[in-house]
Amino acid sequence: MVPKMASSVTSSSLEAL
Repeated sequence: MVPKMASSVTSSSLEAL
């Protein structure tokens, strides 16, 4: 798995809030 990918998803989720 690529850590950057997970980080990207987390960032997107935080921005959505």
